[in-house]
Amino acid sequence: MNSDIPGISWAIPEILSKSGIRYLSMSTDPIRSKRPEVPMPFYWSSPDGSKVLVWNTESKTNCYGEGYELGFGESYREVLISLPKYLKRVEEEGYTYDAICLRMALDNVAPHIEVSKVVNEWNEKQVSPKIIISTNSEFFRYIEAKYKERIPSFQLGWPDWWADGNASASCEVGLSRNIHRE
Repeated sequence: MNSDIPGISWAIPEILSKSGIRYLSMSTDPIRSKRPEVPMPFYWSSPDGSKVLVWNTESKTNCYGEGYELGFGESYREVLISLPKYLKRVEEEGYTYDAICLRMALDNVAPHIEVSKVVNEWNEKQVSPKIIISTNSEFFRYIEAKYKERIPSFQLGWPDWWADGNASASCEVGLSRNIHRE
């Protein structure tokens, strides 16, 4: 799992795959970088043919806080309003799988019981969709078992970085370069 990072090396699928890691959950920072414009989920292949199954949070929500943006950290009532709209939009945009990953992460926010309470109330009151709190691995195993043959594969670079750091940290960059040179 990788959050709030603009991009990562094209070698990552090879490194992960050869280390026995089959899945990568990404949440690219959409404000300071360009994310690959590929469908979710997708297989990311490296130049040597190694691949991992990737989920990258979508760009129209608060990147790695999708679940919070939809109200899961607040109340059942908030989710009742926002989740159906969200699901309708992603379906209209072409999402065809029967499960979706919504990340519950934000800067400096600890996990809290409200998420479980909201999910329990939703599942008691709503017939569909059922909401399951799971790990990334559980989600990936389900998607891969059911849709492996349909999931597209892409061989692409994802090499972005914090573009504002070079100018805003010029002193630190200079110190680092001197250290490396010495």
